[in-house]
Amino acid sequence: RDLSAKWLEAARTRDGATIDNLFSPVATTIYDGEVHKGIEAIRAARELEWAEEAQGEIDWKTTGVVVAAAGDLAVERGSWTETESDGEVEYGEYLTVWINAEGEWKVLFDAGTELDDDEDEDGDDD
Repeated sequence: RDLSAKWLEAARTRDGATIDNLFSPVATTIYDGEVHKGIEAIRAARELEWAEEAQGEIDWKTTGVVVAAAGDLAVERGSWTETESDGEVEYGEYLTVWINAEGEWKVLFDAGTELDDDEDEDGDDD
């Protein structure tokens, strides 16, 4: 949870170097159907998004973490909200897989999706 909080603060301040350091070089992200494989592709997508979109407010909350018995893999689940610069609010859920590589936790997979207004935060239809 500490690393997730560090990532959130870096996202809020658009600190790309800190975010990059949290990812494994072979990480994959999947956001609303867009797949980016490897830190270079992840960085390029993030930089493009930041260049095209004014900074809004982002927040996320970890709702659960499961750590493998071997201590080398963890899965984090949570919900996120983003208030765009025009006031539009988007929300969704995420799932992050962390690996413990040489004593350091790194993001291996990160996936998130925006929920429709007719879905609740559990992803169920009303």
